[in-house]
Amino acid sequence: MSEGVVNRRMRTAKIILEILEDGNPRRWTEISKSTIMKSPTPAAFRGAFRWLLKNSYIEKLDRGLYSITDKGRILLEAL
Repeated sequence: MSEGVVNRRMRTAKIILEILEDGNPRRWTEISKSTIMKSPTPAAFRGAFRWLLKNSYIEKLDRGLYSITDKGRILLEAL
């Protein structure tokens, strides 16, 4: 992965984590719409979202409902 792709993914990941940081679970649709308004592309959102989920920075609570994890809060502070 090139440095530009990594930087874009981290910027997009930060947006997603900021949306979830208040601790209130959000629906995928709400997260995607809010992120895409600030993100370079829908593909960037999907890639960052999958990466956050795969690496346990966010968790799926129910069908289409997601929340930030403690690990995600630590990453957000670092970003």
